[in-house]
Formats: sequence, structure tokens, C-alpha cells
Amino acid sequence: MLHMRRFRPDVYWFAFVVLAVATRIAVWTFSGPIILDDSATYLELADQIRHLDFSNYSGIRTPGYPLLMIAAGMNTHTVWIFQSVIGVLTGALVFSLVSDWTKSKGAGCIAGGVQTLNPFQLLPEATVLTETLTAFLLTLSLYLATRAFDSHSRVVHLSLGSTLGLVVLTRPLFLAVIPVYATVLWFGRPGISGHERNFSALWAAGPTVFLLAAWVAFNSIMLGYPGLTTLTGYNLVQHTGAFFELAPDQWEPLRSIFLRYRDLLGTHTMAIWAAHPDMRMETGYSFSELSLRLTAMSLDLIVSHPLRYIASVGYSLIQFWIPFAWWHLRTYPGPLQGYLAKYVLAGAALLMGLELWTPVALVFLWRRRPIRPVWNLIMLTCGVIIFIDVAQALIERGENFRYSAPIQPFVVAVAVWAARFTGSRA
Repeated sequence: MLHMRRFRPDVYWFAFVVLAVATRIAVWTFSGPIILDDSATYLELADQIRHLDFSNYSGIRTPGYPLLMIAAGMNTHTVWIFQSVIGVLTGALVFSLVSDWTKSKGAGCIAGGVQTLNPFQLLPEATVLTETLTAFLLTLSLYLATRAFDSHSRVVHLSLGSTLGLVVLTRPLFLAVIPVYATVLWFGRPGISGHERNFSALWAAGPTVFLLAAWVAFNSIMLGYPGLTTLTGYNLVQHTGAFFELAPDQWEPLRSIFLRYRDLLGTHTMAIWAAHPDMRMETGYSFSELSLRLTAMSLDLIVSHPLRYIASVGYSLIQFWIPFAWWHLRTYPGPLQGYLAKYVLAGAALLMGLELWTPVALVFLWRRRPIRPVWNLIMLTCGVIIFIDVAQALIERGENFRYSAPIQPFVVAVAVWAARFTGSRA
């Protein structure tokens, strides 16, 4: 069985902590919190929760990230400090996971170091958005799943279920990971009795179901919208907007308004955010009602023109794997921007190298039948990565590379484990 070892300070942990803290201090010296357009929507919900005033609530965001903002006193500099600490903790979790999977603290230190130096993790910590928190919660869920493999503790299973619920309430699309965890934890633990499986499922599923059901109920009461977020219809238009002109006349005036903005902007990507105010004014729909209409309209177009939709999904599947600096380097002093651009390019090359190496290594290792239960945990990790890629591609097009940020710790962990295991089998 797999046993998680207790934390014992040593040279590897010391080196990791020094590296992680030093890099954050360096970033603090030259930068400040980065506020993007989406940041305002999270700040708005945080303010509504803080004052318990939902008179202008739109259902765009879920409460996970706004709760972090409230804990930070609604101060973006404090949010940045919190996220820097969270980034260090994420690296520590990767260190611990790989150390236990490989029984090598050296391999764990390498994995933790790669994670903490990854520019697509380090630099966005200054951005007031969900990526850093989601990456931490998702990595914490993998750590807890590793513990749950040979633990009957209620605390471990309750913590796992609660963490998965918080993952989804921070980034709703990550609902796709729950079936992966459920499948591996149910079928991937040899020697566990049926009673123990039922016990584990009950304590893990309970908090997840409660948290998600509570938020869906809240949206249903407040908006008449039975979902986690009211963005679904708007996100689907990122796909179907490319062929909106093929919609039947029953979808007027939504069709003509969108086409006008698509022509004006020269692209269908993100055009819905320019078009939706006119759509609402023309139809009288609320934000959530318009989302329901756009969902129905998009599903109609997808059923009628499936090949166009599949082609768009294929583009999103690929874009997910291409690292992109979606934050703003211009927030750093001019002389540093050139060096940071090279750092980001080097990080992108390393990530893409790991993405290409890992599946090849896993095929090699599959033929050599690695021992359980570590192999089942690796399959859990890979399953999360694949399911997130597919889920985001089915729903979204435009900023798919942002969805890959929270799963990069998983990519690093599996890649380093595979390198270590391949070397030991060579």
C-alpha cells in the first residue's frame, strides 16, 4: 500500500522553500497586483456576499474566489500576497506527491522546483483571477486522494469531498473532474471491501454534493436559473458564433444583433460580450434569461451543423496545450520586460516538452506494468487533465490556454514521476 510520509525538514525541503520564497520576493519588488476585466466581476460578487446584498446579482461568478477576496479584506495587494503563499503551497504539494510516488526526495524537489519556477504559475499570482487558487485546490485534492487510497479516516474523505466542492465553486467547468475521482477511488483500490467503498463514497461525496447543490439552489431562488453559473449560453456562442448566420429566423433579433457586432469586430470570438447589452435591451431579457436563450440557440445550431461545431472544438482542444502569457508583462519595469519575455518563452518550451514527453513515457511504462496503487494515481492525474481539456473545449473557445493553468502542477508531477520511473526501468 501507498503510505504518505510525514514532513521532515531536510536539505531538499530547505532548498525548495528558499527558492520559492526568494522568487516571490523578487516579483514583489518589481510588480504590483494586476487587475483585468474579469477581476471586477469577482470583486462585485465578493462585495455582494460581504454585505449580503444580492439585489444586482447576475449569477456570473461562483463564490470560491470571492471568499478569498473577502478574507484578504477586499485589498488587491493582500490578495496578491495570499496568492503568492498559495503558489508556494502548491509547489510544496507537488514536491510531496512526487516524493511519495517515487520514494525520492530529489525527484520531489525537482518537481516542486519546476512548479514554483514555472512562469505560467509564478507571474500570474499577481493577477486577481482564479487560476492560482484553482491550481492549489486541485493539487490539494490529488494529495488528499493519495491519502485516501489507504486511509479510512473520515477527516481525509470529508476533506477530499470539501476540496473538490471548492474547486468547482472556484472554477465551475472543473465539475468534469468529479467523475474521474469517483471512478478511480471506487475501482482503483484493490483489496478494499464493498463496505469500505460505501463508507468512503459517503464521506467524500457528501460535502461535494452539499456545496454544489446549495449554490444551484441559491441561483434557482435568486434568478430562476438552475445552474452553477449563468455563463453557459455566452460561452457556447464562442463556438456557434462562427456560424450564427445559419440560425433560423425564430432566433431573431439575437441573430442579427450578434452578426452586426461580429462584422464590426472582425471575429466571432468574444463578440458576444459586445453584443449582449443590445440583445438584452432589444428583448428585455435579464442576463440569466438571455443565457438560457443563447444556450437553446447554440444547441439548435450544434445539432443542425455538427461538423462546424466539432471543428471549433478541435481548435480549442489544441489551444489548451499551447502556453500563452495571458497576463500583462507591461506591468513590470521596461528594462525587465525583455528578460521576462525570454523567461516566459523558456517556460513555454519546457512545458510543451513535458506535454510531449509524458504520453510517450506513459505508453512505455504501461507495457512494463508499473506497480499499484501509484499507477492508479497516475491514471487519476492523467484523467483529470484529459477531462478538463475535453470539457473546456466543448464549452469555450477564445482563452482555452487559461484553463490549462490549474492543471500544470499535474503535468509537472506526472512528467517527473515518469522520468524517474522510466530511468529506473531502463
